[in-house]
This record gives sequence, structure tokens and C-alpha cells, in this order.
Amino acid sequence: MKLASRNLPRTWVGISGMVLSMLAAPVQVHPEAQFRAANDPNVAWLGSHRENVTEFAKLVNGQMSFNPLALHSSRIHLQYPDGQNVTAVRDRLETHAIDNFAWVGHVEGQPLSRVCLGSSGGTIAGFIDRTAYTPGDRWHLVPNGSGASSFSKDSGAEFTCSASSTLPKGQRKALQAGLSIAHSPSATTYDNTLAQPTIIDLLVVYSPASRVRFGQSGLGAMINQAVADANTTFANSYAGVFVKLVGVEEVAHVENSSVDINSVLSRLVTPTDGFLDTVPLLRNQYGADLVTLISEDTGASGVAYIPY
Repeated sequence: MKLASRNLPRTWVGISGMVLSMLAAPVQVHPEAQFRAANDPNVAWLGSHRENVTEFAKLVNGQMSFNPLALHSSRIHLQYPDGQNVTAVRDRLETHAIDNFAWVGHVEGQPLSRVCLGSSGGTIAGFIDRTAYTPGDRWHLVPNGSGASSFSKDSGAEFTCSASSTLPKGQRKALQAGLSIAHSPSATTYDNTLAQPTIIDLLVVYSPASRVRFGQSGLGAMINQAVADANTTFANSYAGVFVKLVGVEEVAHVENSSVDINSVLSRLVTPTDGFLDTVPLLRNQYGADLVTLISEDTGASGVAYIPY
């Protein structure tokens, strides 16, 4: 997956990497900073209050099984394929739309760890990162177009295995109901050290090929996770910036091996060249400050323009 991204006429800006990974880079200037997004009903500070631990991930007959309903809880249990067992504690919940949210937290007892799980349509994507304590201890949950997922470790593929992370359609209402209960913030005030952050409205558009590769809900889950992790990075850096996902749309973009991603970036911003001409209209429709295209184009992991 490749990204080309810009902030349209107001000043086209770019970000790059695998689903906003540049925004999500672990700056960790203040790694234990508490992120409190306030005055925005889409972000709830839920804290680390104690409650029963819910089983989220476990190894069953040689395959990883994930329970999306566990994301109702503020404390979840994960069993790794190599036999490790950890409990993750939720720090906040970002909801972007009905059945689209991100569960953000850390491993209990390891405040420098990061856990970020995006959910869309009952499918989960994300990571558990404990590299601050053990080099290479970062696991990725990545959906594919068939409804399954892979769960793999950075330091080699020896534990890569098939993983089920999609909730059956009949159970998705239960997930939505549980989410509405979990998302009932009473204290949504900004951290005093961050003051009033600058809100960046983000529109993500994607190609049919990326949708086929990851699945509709899988791609949505990855976007939700990436946006939430970007916000964690900004908060930990005291950057005073918050990215708000305002829209996700499929666009008529066909990847071509003879056209590299730099050319695609140029096409993304040009409104009357016959390529991606609906994107400026979508940008205006959603009032987005920033637009990102996810595609399977070649040439780089991602490209971007520098704002001016």
C-alpha cells in the first residue's frame, strides 16, 4: 500500500507511509503524557480504572483468535503465539463513526509500551509495541481481503500465523451497543499542558485495489488505528495538534506500473487533468484540511508535499 497526500487548495500538504505511518511515528518526547482531547464528542478520556480483564487474543489450535467484543473493556488479555501473556489497559477511545473507532492504551506495568487497535465493521487491525522494554517486541495485526488476518512480529516471521479478527455480522450490533456504553465521557477536558490543539480535518481516499487487498472493513480498521496512533504521537510530543478523521471514500484510481507514485501525487492535486478529479470535490464536501490517497502504486512507501 502506498500513500500520496495533500492539503488541497488552501495549501496542499502531504504525509506518507503505510496508512499515515509518518504521522504515527513514535516520537515519545513525553512518553507518559496523558492525552485528553476535549470538547470533541469523538474522543473520550477513559483512564485506567480497574475492571475485570476480558479475553481479547489467544492461540487456538495453532491459529490466533481475536475477540472484537473485548474492546468494550478497559482491560484486555492477550496471549501471544510464543506463549507470552499480557494485559493491556485502555487510555482512551476515539470514535470516528458508527462501528468505527480505535482502542488506545498500553501494556499493564509498562507505561512506555503502546497498544493501538482500530476497528471497522467488526474487523480489527493494529499493533502491540513493547520495544521500549524488549527490542523487536512489536506485533502487527493486519487484515486481508479474505476476512482473515496475519499476526506477526517485527523481529522475524517465525510467529506469523493466520488470525481471525472479524466479528460475524450478527454480533456487530452487540459491539456497537457496547461501544456506546463504553463511550460515555463526563470529563473531556484538554490536558493543561497542551492548551487548545489545532484540529486537522482529514479525508482519506483509497483505490479499489487497496480495498481488495485489505477488505473494506480491514482498510477502515487500519485507517482508524493509524489516525489514533498519530494523535498519540502528537500528544506525547506536546505538538498541540489533533487529527480528526472526517471522511473515508473510495475513488476511481487504477494503479499503473508505468506511473510512479510521484506522478500520482501530482494527479491528486490537479482538478481537471482527468485523473482523481472527484477528490477536490470530496475535499470541499467534507471540509478537509488534509487529503490522503491510499493505493498500491509503486516507487516509494509514500510521498508528500511540504506545506508552504
